[in-house]
Order: sequence, then structure tokens, then C-alpha cells
Amino acid sequence: MNRVGGVVRITFIVNFPRSGSTLLQALLATQEGVCPLPETHFYSAIRKACTFGPSGIINPECLPAVFESLGRKLSVELDDGEREMIGNLARVGRLGSRDLFLILVSAMRRRFPLDAGLDAMVLEKTPHHALYLDTIASEFPEAAFVAIVRHPLAAIQSFKERFSSRHLWTYRELAAKWRCFQDSIDSFAASRGGLIVSLRYEDLVARIGESLTGICRHLGLEYDESRLVRRGEHKESFVMVGEDWKRGVFDDSIVNNNAASLSRIDPNEAQWLAEELSEYMERFGYARPEAQ
Repeated sequence: MNRVGGVVRITFIVNFPRSGSTLLQALLATQEGVCPLPETHFYSAIRKACTFGPSGIINPECLPAVFESLGRKLSVELDDGEREMIGNLARVGRLGSRDLFLILVSAMRRRFPLDAGLDAMVLEKTPHHALYLDTIASEFPEAAFVAIVRHPLAAIQSFKERFSSRHLWTYRELAAKWRCFQDSIDSFAASRGGLIVSLRYEDLVARIGESLTGICRHLGLEYDESRLVRRGEHKESFVMVGEDWKRGVFDDSIVNNNAASLSRIDPNEAQWLAEELSEYMERFGYARPEAQ
């Protein structure tokens, strides 16, 4: 197996944003042999700055744009030696997308040293990677994937409240966005079902042990409930500057926040969303809001 920077196994957690992936990552990070990472945004942003030559090799000419993208999307900056290594590999035609990703992973691990060991499973969580699953699987055929889904109305409302400072999202836009994420996950599961396992946020919160046992089995890990007390030990390794809102997942209590989010949706908008996403809500067992 190709190894760069000691990486052997990688698991990608994907989902529509605000669906519980930070909580899932925090819980899985307690288990032996797991190394959590900050969100890399690699496939959703950084890789888009790359241009490729024959055989998928990254062109050296695009590296300034790649480094600029890294500076915007990552809280971890590459040092001069790391940039020089990337440049040298590109100039001799040995830098592919997979190689660049693994170099970034190695750089992150050096800055956030953990006791997981070099052979630890790297746990990457970037929600928008849900839209690039086929590309990721083609570059990392040995990778595993976990998708987490939350009541779509609760996830949409939470997203709207958290991110509308950048763009005034409408419920129509967010319904289309949620559908796009879920359709991408469904399509990937239909074609490569053995690589991905899904769970509901609500089940994770209600039955932590049962949920994590199933996820760990998929990832080839031995679930150890006694290690859950370590939740929070690694939070500085994947809660970056400007992400203080993530720290809530390290509180002692784990509660389902759906009711609070659902209570803040206008009833008419809630009815429209439920109708628009009815096929998904029925499939995942989510009740529609009562008409008012």
C-alpha cells in the first residue's frame, strides 16, 4: 500500500453541514488507533486550484494558486520546507492529487501530535466532501466512508442560522442543497455500497454505544466504551480558529438539538420543506411537522 507521511488508513466523514459530523468525529476520536484532523477542504476547495497534466500529475505552474487556496481554507500553514518539497515533486512529475493530500495530512499530524501512532486511522471530516465521493474513492480505493444524516428541517434551520452571515440563504436554496448532498451520498452508496456506512444523528445521540459499535465494525476498529471519557482530549486538533461553536460537542451531556431548531422554522416554511423533501423524510423515518 502506498504510504506517505505514515498514513495507512483514512476514513472520510461526510454529510450535509450541521448534521452531527463533529460530534461523530469527537466520539470516534476517543477510540484506540484513531487520529482526528481538522477539516481539510481538500477536494471541495484546494484540489480545484490544481491543474493536471498527463497521468494526473499536478502542473508546477498552478502551485501559487494552490498555496493561496491552502492559506484561505486551512488553519495550518505549510512551512518553507514543506512548500519546497511540494514544488520539487511537482517539477519532477511526481506530485499527484493523492500525494498532495497526504503531504497535507502529514503536516497536520506534525502540528497536532497525538498518541495514536503512525499506523493510526486518520479521521477526516469535511462535510462538502460528500459531493466528491467518486473522486476521493478513485484516489483512495482503500479508504472508508461514513455518512451521517439529520432530520433535514433541523439541519437546514441550523445551517441557515449558522452561515447566513455570508449569504442570505433561502429555504428553497437550502432544500436544493440538502437534496444535492444526499443524492450524491445515495449514488455513491448504490455503486460502492461496501465502502460507505450511514447512520442517523438521532440514533447516534440516543444510542451511542450501539451506533459506535456498528461504525467501528465497518472501520475495522474495536469499540471500547470506557474510552468515551476521553472525549475532548483531542479537541484542539480539529477545532480551529473561528470554530468555537464546535466546542459544544465536548460538553459532558450529549443531547438531541432537533426540537430547538425545528421550533424556530416558520410553520409555512416547515410545511413546504417537508413536502419538498418528503421522499427522504419517509425513507429515513422522520415525521412531518403538524400543520398549523
